[in-house]
Amino acid sequence: MSLRTRALVVAAVLTGALVTVIAVSTDSRAGRSELWVTVDKAELAHIVAASANGDSLLKNVEVRAVRSNIAILRLNDLQMEELSRAMHDKFHKCSGYIAFQTEDEALRSADETASVDPQQQLVSYTIDNQATVTPMLALTSEPQNRQVIIDLAAFPNRRHNQQSGLDSANWIYNKWTALAAGRSDTTVDRDAIAALRSRAAQIVPAVADAPEVSSWAGVRPGTPDDAPMIGPTGLAGVHAALGCYRNGILFTPAVADLVASQMLDGKVSAEARAFAPLRFDKNL
Repeated sequence: MSLRTRALVVAAVLTGALVTVIAVSTDSRAGRSELWVTVDKAELAHIVAASANGDSLLKNVEVRAVRSNIAILRLNDLQMEELSRAMHDKFHKCSGYIAFQTEDEALRSADETASVDPQQQLVSYTIDNQATVTPMLALTSEPQNRQVIIDLAAFPNRRHNQQSGLDSANWIYNKWTALAAGRSDTTVDRDAIAALRSRAAQIVPAVADAPEVSSWAGVRPGTPDDAPMIGPTGLAGVHAALGCYRNGILFTPAVADLVASQMLDGKVSAEARAFAPLRFDKNL
C-alpha cells in the first residue's frame, strides 16, 4: 500500500471516529436534558398538530399519560424551547406548561391538580388595612393592568436564553424603575454595593474592576427579631410564610416543607414554634 493510500485510509478512519464521537456526544447531551411536562389536554391537540410539521422538533414528542384533563409529555431542552414558542403563538401564554425532573413528579402533580375542588372555600378573611391599600389602587387600575398584559404579550417569547426573553426582562426592569422613582424606601445604598463588590472580588478577582451596568433597590420582608414568620395565624386556615429577608430563595425548600407539614398534619414542631407569627401579635 502506497504512502498516499495509507494517509487516505487513516484520514477516513479518523473522520469516521470523529462522526461517531459527535453523534454519541449529541445523543448524550439530549439525554441529560430530558424533562417531563404537564399540559392541559385541550392544548395537547395543538402540540400534536404542530408536531405534524416535518421540520418541527415536536414531531417526536412522547405522550406518556393523560390524567383527567392533563397530559404528561417527555421532552428535551430544544423541544422545550419550541413548545414555548408554540404556546405563545397559539394561546398567547409565556409557557402554559409545568416542567418536572422526573416522570413520577409530573404524574403526582397531575393527580393532585385533578383532586382539587375549585368550588371549595378554604379561607374567609377581611382586608382591614385600607389606609395602605387605598393609595395603591390607582396603580392597579384595570386599564393599567390590561396595558401591562398587552405590552408583555407583544414579546414573542420570554425564555431566559432567547433575545425576546432578555428584551422582556429589560422591559420589566424599566417598568419597576419608573414605579420606584421618587420613593424614599427604594434608594440604592452605594456603600452596600461597594461592600457586595468587595466580597465578590474575594471569590472572583475580576469583579473588582468590572463595570457596573445598573443597580436597583427594593423592599425586603424583614421582622423585628430578624427571624421569619412561618406557621398558623389568628385566621382559621391561614398560614404565613414570610419575613425571610434576603434568604427567601435559599430557605424556600425548607419553608415549603415546614408549611406543608403543618397544614397537612396540623402539628407545629418545637423547632418551628420559634418562627410562629403569633409571637408578635396574638390577634395576627
